[in-house]
Amino acid sequence: MPQAKTYILRNTNTSFKLLESYLLQLQTSDLLELQPKTKKYLTTKEGQKFIEAWIKLKTMLYPQEIPVLTKNKKCTIHNNQFIAVPANNTNYVTH
Repeated sequence: MPQAKTYILRNTNTSFKLLESYLLQLQTSDLLELQPKTKKYLTTKEGQKFIEAWIKLKTMLYPQEIPVLTKNKKCTIHNNQFIAVPANNTNYVTH
């Protein structure tokens, strides 16, 4: 699900300047794309693969901290980090 910059800013608890830097880095790495019509950000397929690999790596490094699915089944907490996972598993937002 594409997200607006303001939504990401509020949910990542970071400064606007730092968020701008992160978004640019993620876009340059082809992990995130900005949809021109809506001006919303969407995780690319490469970004999804990266997050899945990151979760697997963290699970191997910290097996005692297994990802826990929250009540709304749209996000998970892993190693004290929030990961939003829409029901169709097509996009991820982390903070």
